[in-house]
Amino acid sequence: MLPCSIMTATVQAKTGPDDRTVTELLAAYRTGFIFPRDAVEGALSRACLPSARGVFVSLDGPDVCAAAKSSTERWMQKRSSGPLDGVPIALKDNIDQRNHVTLAGAAIRRAAPPATENADIVAKLEALDAICFGRTSMPEFAFSGMGINPHFGTPANASQGRNRRIPGGSSSGSAVAVALGIVPAAIGTDTSGSVRVPAALNGVVGFRPSWNRYPIAGVFPLAPSLDTLGLLASTAVDCLLLDNLLNDSPVGEDTLPTISFIVPSNIVLDDLDESVARGFAAAVDQLRRTGFKIGHRAIESFDIVASAMDRHGTWVTAEAYDTLWPRIGKRADRLDPQVRRRLAAGGRQTRSDRKALSAARQHAKAALAETLGDSFLLFPTVAAEAPPIEAVEHDDQLFTALNNRILRNTMLGSVLDTPAISLPFTLSGEAPIGLQISALPGRDCQLLATAVAVEAALRGRQ
Repeated sequence: MLPCSIMTATVQAKTGPDDRTVTELLAAYRTGFIFPRDAVEGALSRACLPSARGVFVSLDGPDVCAAAKSSTERWMQKRSSGPLDGVPIALKDNIDQRNHVTLAGAAIRRAAPPATENADIVAKLEALDAICFGRTSMPEFAFSGMGINPHFGTPANASQGRNRRIPGGSSSGSAVAVALGIVPAAIGTDTSGSVRVPAALNGVVGFRPSWNRYPIAGVFPLAPSLDTLGLLASTAVDCLLLDNLLNDSPVGEDTLPTISFIVPSNIVLDDLDESVARGFAAAVDQLRRTGFKIGHRAIESFDIVASAMDRHGTWVTAEAYDTLWPRIGKRADRLDPQVRRRLAAGGRQTRSDRKALSAARQHAKAALAETLGDSFLLFPTVAAEAPPIEAVEHDDQLFTALNNRILRNTMLGSVLDTPAISLPFTLSGEAPIGLQISALPGRDCQLLATAVAVEAALRGRQ
């Protein structure tokens, strides 16, 4: 339940979006311009607005206010401790948090006991003195790129005003919470694109790191060889800061003497919505004029992955069936029908299919290593605009077709284990699109430094 009843008249007035980034919020704390109690009171108030309906599945107002009070006292006494002291950060509801039920978007988990321990990522955030601000909505078991949840409600896309369009998924509430200015950052998970897709559709930044870069213990699993934690924020600068802190690295930017991009000529530019094609072309042109080196070529690894999926199904459905079905048992009739259908598809994949998929994945990763080197891939995060929620809620065929199309580009990188970041780009009068930048596994620091440079170029600061 949201804590709207605890709002005072003063707090209720603080309903405008707070555009401060994590970096700016910390700077404001240091100068005493505002304090954590102000930031949290404003965030609680904005979380109760009609535009935020469906964003959070739980939000303990008294707890976060108490944490903000303690943090404020530290800042006022000039003894702030952790580097994120007092920064409110939302958590996707498949991440264990002590004394909270991890619903993972599933009605069948309503009676599950509360977590007795924090997930490793929550423990890390608390060690940094961040304030874990609410648990954000998601589709059931994170098994959809659309962001729709028939059990607990679906948050509307933040970039579309009153026109209720899908938020993208599965880190739907996390992306919308950042896009609405409720919190400056949120933690999500990304299996086939679940951080990058909602980031692109809502006009924020979404970072999927290399697999296992952030500790995933205590996160409800979907497809273990693909599941990653990820970051959602307003800027790449914030993602760089958070990544450094979560990895105990010195905060700073890697120096890149040259930045070279490859725009793939196969698969990822096929069947784009006109607005996505226009936005991507404009962004590439702006980057080229700014001085970035941009080439075009076919990426063999993409064809390997696509061919394997055509013949043997997807990696995520196979792993999700193995992971989830034993937990569901005889309760399958209580699942979201779209989730049940995808799980059933995984049950039809044979041992031979799984073996072929494993071999294809290794082949594709090796081929990409030979192709990409120190360059970065650049292409649209999502091929389509966000459709209206009402159009897909009750149309199974349309839902399936759009879900596949929305996840197509991001899924390629998940299979190849490429760290990737989606940056927002908006042409005047049009919905935001996402620009996905990807690198070889392990090059997360170089990727984030590149994203910071691209972000500056797109905003005209270079």
